[in-house]
Amino acid sequence: MPFQIVGMGEILWDVFPDEDRFGGAPCNFACSASELAGGEANVYFVGAVGEDSYGTRGIESLDARGVKTNAVQTHKTPTGRVTVKLDESGAASYVFDSESAWDFLRWSLDLERLANACDAVCFGTLGQRGNVTKDTLRKFLDVVPRSSFKVLDINLRAPYF
Repeated sequence: MPFQIVGMGEILWDVFPDEDRFGGAPCNFACSASELAGGEANVYFVGAVGEDSYGTRGIESLDARGVKTNAVQTHKTPTGRVTVKLDESGAASYVFDSESAWDFLRWSLDLERLANACDAVCFGTLGQRGNVTKDTLRKFLDVVPRSSFKVLDINLRAPYF
């Protein structure tokens, strides 16, 4: 069985004054892992998107990079967005939508099966700001085999310290 890699947490769009950019640390990880693996591993993203154009575009972006999206859930809450403001010197400040689909990732038997087969998982702190996703992530990590590689991406962004 091929190596099983999971990026788990927030999927979002950085909304700059001139364009929107696909992102979220676990999404970026999954895309990079898929590129590096070159088809030699199954790379999944686990998260939630809204039933909106950002969600559709996010799934298309993951698919285009070879990331499996069958563990991406949909929710009535909008897909995550971060408004990026640049000051005169080009320094960025970030304003996160207060509630996003990624806050509502639900536990399921499919996630339990994926966790059982997981060889590596990357998750972050930002994706755990909502209790539903935080509880789901903790269940996932409880099921992941002890021998699996686990990466915590500490993303300290106000006000989510």
